[in-house]
Amino acid sequence: MEKLLSVQEIALKSGITAYTLRYYESLGILRPQRDKNNRRVYSDFDMEQISCITTLRKMNVPLTKIIEFHKLKFIGKSTIEDRIELLQQHFEYLASLKSKMEEDMDFIKLKIDRLRGRIDE
Repeated sequence: MEKLLSVQEIALKSGITAYTLRYYESLGILRPQRDKNNRRVYSDFDMEQISCITTLRKMNVPLTKIIEFHKLKFIGKSTIEDRIELLQQHFEYLASLKSKMEEDMDFIKLKIDRLRGRIDE
């Protein structure tokens, strides 16, 4: 039988505050069960959800897109194509950022090289 964790236990395990967990629940992207005393309890599935949310947040996916992604996920398999499209859009956004950053880094490297050349003069 799966061990269910309390808000405090899952917060400690995930590194997310209890307040944030309740906030995610209010947004509909977490759906913990309730025990006989109506307290939230979190399953392994909830921990996977938290991990997914945390990873998407670290990748700067807007919260509105995370909400949309998880609502589709809760609907089920019929939404896989829609979820792929959301992730593909963010992938393309990150690719454009990467390209811009590489251009910026090339510019900075050129400036550094030119400045180093002046030192030798």
